[in-house]
Amino acid sequence: MQREIERSEWRSFFDQFSRRHEGWLVTLDCDRIGAAFRDLPLRGIAVNEHIIEVFAHGADGSHVTHVVRRPARVISDETEEGGDVAVTIVNAEGLRTVVQFRSAVPVEMAVGAKARGMRVIAVTSVEQSMSAEPEPAAGRRLLEVADLVLDMCSPHADAVVTIPGLEGPVGPVSTIGAVAIVNAIKSRTAELLVERGAMPPVISRASAVGTERSRELFDEAYREHARRLARAIDQ
Repeated sequence: MQREIERSEWRSFFDQFSRRHEGWLVTLDCDRIGAAFRDLPLRGIAVNEHIIEVFAHGADGSHVTHVVRRPARVISDETEEGGDVAVTIVNAEGLRTVVQFRSAVPVEMAVGAKARGMRVIAVTSVEQSMSAEPEPAAGRRLLEVADLVLDMCSPHADAVVTIPGLEGPVGPVSTIGAVAIVNAIKSRTAELLVERGAMPPVISRASAVGTERSRELFDEAYREHARRLARAIDQ
């Protein structure tokens, strides 16, 4: 269904929209020029006095900006549950700019990260990944893109318990393997940060550090989280 956004609400609407969908893959189509770009990670949408700007990350790590001048209407396409589908911006001449988006699959996120110079570590099951063809939207397996693969060693069906009379196995083990690996990484990361004297606050239970100290650590940890998040948003 469609919902028209009042002009007085444009700024708050796009602020909330940007927070919800930052990093999602955006395709932007215009009546006059066709596709301005396709499947680029969204940075945000901003409203200024006489323009609306759509910001995205380019494939080469650059910043891409599309400007809609003299916007007259903003229409939100939503599911019956209120989920976002697309946003249409109509300018004073009646020309439409349609912003469609989708969440990135892990392979696309990995490719985008590598394009920005980051090292990609994949936590996956090699046997499960190799038991089927890659998803058509991705074209490759995550383990084929990653710089380092941490194999959970779960079987191709994931589940390991067979029950007489039941067609397939139950009891998946990938969740256990993934959590164990992630917690091991967290522990080793903490060890290295302590050695460098750069360990951020860690939330700890009162039974381990006492009630008062537990509360202090909780507050310190979220202040640190807010500080880092604000720095990331500003970049």
